[in-house]
Amino acid sequence: MAGKQSKKSRRQGKIGKAMMALSLVGFLVLGFAIRAPFVIESPGPTFDVLGSQSGQGQIIKVEGAKTYPTKGQLRMVTVSMRGGPGTHVTYAEVLLAKIRSSTEVLPESSVYPAGATAKQVEQVSQAQMEDSQLSAKVAALSELGYKIPAKFKVTGVAPDSDFAGKLKENDILQTVTFRGKTQRLDLANSLFDVLEQTPPGTSLDFSVQRAGKTISVSGKTRKPNDGRQGSQLGIFLNPQAKLPVDIKIALQEVGGPSAGTMFALGIIDRMSEPSLTGGKEIAGTGAISYGGQVLAISGIPQKMAGAKKDGAQWFLMPKANCPQVEPIKGIRAIPVQNLHQARQVTAQIAANQLEKLPRCPAH
Repeated sequence: MAGKQSKKSRRQGKIGKAMMALSLVGFLVLGFAIRAPFVIESPGPTFDVLGSQSGQGQIIKVEGAKTYPTKGQLRMVTVSMRGGPGTHVTYAEVLLAKIRSSTEVLPESSVYPAGATAKQVEQVSQAQMEDSQLSAKVAALSELGYKIPAKFKVTGVAPDSDFAGKLKENDILQTVTFRGKTQRLDLANSLFDVLEQTPPGTSLDFSVQRAGKTISVSGKTRKPNDGRQGSQLGIFLNPQAKLPVDIKIALQEVGGPSAGTMFALGIIDRMSEPSLTGGKEIAGTGAISYGGQVLAISGIPQKMAGAKKDGAQWFLMPKANCPQVEPIKGIRAIPVQNLHQARQVTAQIAANQLEKLPRCPAH
């Protein structure tokens, strides 16, 4: 009897193991098949804005002004994103991504608006890239001393702005008065220079052209939500800048706003001497405003890892992103607030004047 019971137990054990194996296989099959509502961010490729893109020629071309030879590299960085509209990630991929230190998993709802299509996401990303290029051109030329005529046309007003119901689409902002001083808004960086020095909650008075008439509009500024210094109006503007130099930026299959700072530094390097980098390989990220402020972006850990992988030892980034920095051996994060500081920091690296380079508070 004991022998028969033993054989039965062994048989049951084999069946149990087989069932567990089948369950594991089933779990893996489902894990690799079922769509997960997450987005996986990982380090993407980097591009030297002083160099060329395969088959496209120089990334930055300047015509109508004197240019100079460049050395070294200024690398803009990217994040590779999988998941969301038009793409497909599985729970198994999400689990593997959580194990890797250089990837981040985010809920799809925190990255994309509900109901967004792949085409809409692509259109927004491309529009952000185009805007970042124009902002970079304006900021770089202003930093180099050019005067850039502009007309500030209102294209929309946020519902929670103090200017809601006061400013309308197609209004043209002509002057702004702050603390008794009136500033003409006829240069691309003029309004942003005022806002950078204006604390949130400050009342500003504008002279506005509307349908051929001049009216007065007053409202209070508010705290920026993108890392800017000073304050913002809560309105959407088309500065309609007229650039005195023809600058073309050609970079295929890359979207978003975060290359602005590196584009601006690349323009400055091409249009000034000596070489800004001094032959060093410097990477960086950060959106940029018309006024030259370096604005917060996402994906700092992934971008920093991508920069390190491609050989950079220095990583310029928005100061507002310091809380997201994760130290990586062999590459140093350098926080900057505006293009002028980014230019100075790059020159310090070129000259090996490293002792005074800024650091994030936690590092």
